[in-house]
This record gives sequence, structure tokens and C-alpha cells, in this order.
Amino acid sequence: MTSDAGVRTLRLDSGRMNVLGPDALRALRRHVRDASADPDTHVIALLGRRDALSAGLDLATLAAGGVPAQELLVEMGELLLDLYGGAIRVVVGCAGHAVAAGAMLLLTADRRIGAVGSYKVGFSEVARGLPLPELPVALARERLDPRRLQAATLLAEVYGPREAVEIGFLDRLVPGAALEEGVAREAKALAGLPTEAYAETLRTLRGSTLERLHSALRLERERLTALQASVI
Repeated sequence: MTSDAGVRTLRLDSGRMNVLGPDALRALRRHVRDASADPDTHVIALLGRRDALSAGLDLATLAAGGVPAQELLVEMGELLLDLYGGAIRVVVGCAGHAVAAGAMLLLTADRRIGAVGSYKVGFSEVARGLPLPELPVALARERLDPRRLQAATLLAEVYGPREAVEIGFLDRLVPGAALEEGVAREAKALAGLPTEAYAETLRTLRGSTLERLHSALRLERERLTALQASVI
């Protein structure tokens, strides 16, 4: 984690493919909230590993079910809302696979820059036998090409980086060696936006989607509370 001129750079590195288990997800969310609470930080620049931004949540935890799985889903939902609904701007640099939770992170960002390469982007949940939750579906409705929405969610299609730009997961591509410089340039530009004007326009632009996201997260929290009560 580094900070410079109103930009805080977070590097996600939880091991091969950046799978997000409980500890990694909690740490990322804590860093995001710390940045959001800092009045001198206006932009989060999020970078992953060369092999992946993230290949998704930890499948072993999800497969185990019960409280640990539900806690992971709630934590992910909280992170998505922190990124998508806050006054802090978000730039994501994607050098490798952004699947499932990785695709969700892309959809929360103001700017999404991908490296030219041969990686995959998209929602693989249905193909793995997992329903895609309401939160990422709401983000997909907001950010993706409506003509490709069902294929990208219901049919679990995943895409190479060039098609990911066409569909709406990414904004543009740069050579891999130029990715971090491109992210830094975008972040610096967004840091110059007046915070109050940005925040007020965000509420106008994203208000109805944020209401759906908060409602969906409320249901996930209620499921967690019920599960916790059942094991006492």
C-alpha cells in the first residue's frame, strides 16, 4: 500500500490467482475503508497480480456452507458497496484473470484499465453450480451492454480482454508494461475532481442501484444472523 498526491495504491496479493479467502477479503476491505476515511485520499488505485486481479472467492469456504460461507458473501457485499457507493473514486488495473469476485471488483470501479493479454474476465458462477447473487447482478445491469447481459450472467460466458472492453467489464487496454503507469495517470486525473460534486452526482447517477444493493446485502446479513443463531 502506498499513498501519493491524493491517491492510495492497494496491491492485492493473496497468493496464486488472488483467490479471496476470509482473511484476504477482510484485509482488503479494511484498507479500502481506511482510505475512504482519510480526508487526504481521493482515489483508490487497485492492482492485482500478473496472473490475476482475482479468480474469485475461496471455493472451499463456499462449498463448506454454513456460517463461514455466508460470512464470506456478506464481507464481499460490504466491499462492493464500499467501492461502488462511496465518495472515493476507484481505478482498477487488471493484468490477468478477473473472474467471479474479480469481475465484481471491475464493475465497482470508475475506471477499469486492462493489460493486453490472454486472460479471462467474467462471471463463472453458474457454470460452477453456484447462483450469481443479487449484488453482482445489479452491478452487471448497470455497467454491462444490455444485449450481452444474459450471456454474461445467466449463461456464465467469460471473455478475453478485448471482448471485455466491448461488453463493459473494462474501459480500455494498454500494453502490460504500461499498465501501472496508465492506472497512475487515470488516478491522478480523478483525484482532481471536486469531492462534493462527485459525491452528489454519484448519488444521483447510482442511487437506485445502490438501493437495490443495500436491500440485497440486508437479506444476506439476515441469512447470516439466522445461521449464527442456529448453531448456538
